[in-house]
Amino acid sequence: MAEKILGLDLGTTSIGWAYILDGSESNEPSQILGMGVRIIPLDETERDEFTKGNAISKNQKRTQKRTLRKGQDRYQLRRKYLGEALAKLGMMPSQEHFMLDALNLYGLRAKAIQEKIALPELGRILFHLNQKRGYKSARVELASEDKKQTDYLKTIDDRSNELKVEGLTIGQKLHDLLKKQYEEDGQAIRLKERVYPRHDYIHEFDRIWDKQKEFYPDVLNDLNRAEIRDRIIYYQRPLKSKKGLVSICDFEKKPYLREDGKTVERGPKVAPRSSPLFQVCKLWESINNISYKNKKGEIYWPDDKQKMSIFMEMDNQRSLTDAKIASLLGFKKTDGWYANKQIGAKGLQGNTTKSDIATVLEKNGVSQKRIEELTAFELTIDDEVKEDRVDKETGEIFQKTVYVVKDTFEQQPLYKLWHVLYSISDQEVLMRILTDKYALTEQTAAALIKLDFTKAGFGNKSSKAIRKILPYLQSGLKYSEACEEAGYNHSDSMTLEENNNRPLDEALKLFEKNSLRQPVVEKILNQLTHLINDILNDAEFGRPDAIRIELARELKQSKEERNDAYSNINKREKENDKIRKELFESSDFPKRPVSKRDIERYRLWQEFEGVSPYEPN
Repeated sequence: MAEKILGLDLGTTSIGWAYILDGSESNEPSQILGMGVRIIPLDETERDEFTKGNAISKNQKRTQKRTLRKGQDRYQLRRKYLGEALAKLGMMPSQEHFMLDALNLYGLRAKAIQEKIALPELGRILFHLNQKRGYKSARVELASEDKKQTDYLKTIDDRSNELKVEGLTIGQKLHDLLKKQYEEDGQAIRLKERVYPRHDYIHEFDRIWDKQKEFYPDVLNDLNRAEIRDRIIYYQRPLKSKKGLVSICDFEKKPYLREDGKTVERGPKVAPRSSPLFQVCKLWESINNISYKNKKGEIYWPDDKQKMSIFMEMDNQRSLTDAKIASLLGFKKTDGWYANKQIGAKGLQGNTTKSDIATVLEKNGVSQKRIEELTAFELTIDDEVKEDRVDKETGEIFQKTVYVVKDTFEQQPLYKLWHVLYSISDQEVLMRILTDKYALTEQTAAALIKLDFTKAGFGNKSSKAIRKILPYLQSGLKYSEACEEAGYNHSDSMTLEENNNRPLDEALKLFEKNSLRQPVVEKILNQLTHLINDILNDAEFGRPDAIRIELARELKQSKEERNDAYSNINKREKENDKIRKELFESSDFPKRPVSKRDIERYRLWQEFEGVSPYEPN
């Protein structure tokens, strides 16, 4: 009997489809029952940004404008609360104070550092400090590799260091600059782009407050300082938690029936990739897949001792090359053994978390003994845990002894240090913990703060699942075998009978908005879902026996691969434009448009260093 096949060609701009009655298996004639194209409604910006490897939302510009509105609203709220607080203390400035020009206003700030000023004048200074609070960097910005962002932060740091060297506050520095400019040409300089760090503004606030406290001790007490400085002017809202977006572990999730009758899945969240526990699990997964093959077809698998030696190397390095692994196994280049694809040209990734921390500590002069203490991570296996298992053939329940990593791994030094660096986003709080609790220098702490362990994202297993799988990986089992021993079905596979008897949905479900965090892919897959559902509901076609999907090149590539491809195309186009211009302006080239073939011939001529391969030497 002929088989009904729905063929789909999935691209970034359209989806081509054909409904085929395939009779090749039953020696019957094949025919096309229907075909068509569904256009994916992507605008030019979305398509271009996806091609470049950028994740861009259609609502990005709207979000940026909303952020600006929020900033303005919060400034006005701070201004309102500050006015109320100053009015209670008799420090509310007059309209005349608000009319001061930049030179006199910064002059007032410089004066308040050294001598007594009136309380309303101090109130005007506080309004001015509330207006420009300075730059407070997030840790993700400190770890940014973007050159523009790095240069911007360096400029801010240079201004801050300049203040320290000269022993001035921001108000004194800017007043000197304004005064000098007025004396030279009578014009004010632009101060808006002279950004300083938040801590320099707080330092000026404290110096002004301490000086004026000598004259107004009753008004400028510590209680009012905390209220105005910490709760009004320099209050910073904490970032909203995004823990709800973290996926639930597939191995440990369980369905629950809610009161409204809806079934939901609950369970532990997947672990961060930078977690020391996840890193160790990742190493053993890679190590157990290492194999070498020679020209005779013989395969060599490392023994347990060799695997442990490889683990010790990988655990202390960011990566391990193929040559290093081969040397650990005792191979030479002349032996004729070749690594499998698991190792690849770049080798295997090591324990990046431990390596990054150890590298920073070493570069900042921390002793090797202290580094070993801070990066120690010993795992203890509990071999007395019993679990109920179900025999798939008989359905009987039996008990099995399993091996589990004890939860004491959270008390290990490396895990504690990583968790501090991973979970605390406030730079000042983190600096205080690293210097006080860990007794590190400010220089070392500042370098550790720049490590961004959130950038790696999350893995596909929870810490609970890793604790069950890891002991079997350490015993030499491959990942699939270790999962089976731990009681997990790692591929969510089913027997033929289970697959045939499983209940099927009437239609495919659409992806929820922002569930993939890649708007273009989400839109493409939802259009694919609509198309398949429309075909399934069409009385002329009916349900197909099989659906076969062919992906366009862009959809097969990762973000980095798309970005590299886009960069290479741009580079090639620029080279072609340069060649085209050079040929057109050359006196030896005929006066006609430069063709693609001309450019290709010129490139070949360049590759042969200006000598024709057809001419005799």
